[in-house]
Amino acid sequence: EIFLPLICGASVVIASSKTKKNSERLIEVVHSYDITFIQGLVTLFDRLTVKGWTGKANLTIVIDSDAISTSFYDVIATCSRVFHVYSCPETTLCCATYLFPKHNPTDTVASTTLGIPVGKPIAHTTFYLLDEKLQEVSDGESGELYIAGYGMCLGYHQNKLQTALKFVPNPTTVGEQGLGKGVGIAQVPLD
Repeated sequence: EIFLPLICGASVVIASSKTKKNSERLIEVVHSYDITFIQGLVTLFDRLTVKGWTGKANLTIVIDSDAISTSFYDVIATCSRVFHVYSCPETTLCCATYLFPKHNPTDTVASTTLGIPVGKPIAHTTFYLLDEKLQEVSDGESGELYIAGYGMCLGYHQNKLQTALKFVPNPTTVGEQGLGKGVGIAQVPLD
């Protein structure tokens, strides 16, 4: 998060704890330093939108959340790009990304009855939507999200019970690492 921008020639501005807690001051920092990239939880952006902040045209946002407030739609429409990154405790910090469409972000979110789209899995990661018998669900059906790939941990350190609750053998590929349960229920898109 810090070294990649520096390697690419960018500057990194790290707000103090005091600034992070003061929404007005944080908005000033974003504009005075001409910040072009912010990564944060939805709570950060909710605090800013409550103060009337609507983003800025040259800003890319990466947000990690299961749901967003309707006031955040204005930020999506204003900013250059807004990504949702999906993660769960059993995988890397980001195992999927979703780029909100620029044209009308409310169309996509409103048509998704289960919240923000998870997006596409990152490289070497596979998503499975499975029913209670660990069988893949059909188009348009709901199921539990299971994740496989290099980013999955092997289990919980010295906690066999938690590992058994969160990981199952991969029923689709013999010899591949087990599947980790994602968070919540997902649905296969009809398209």
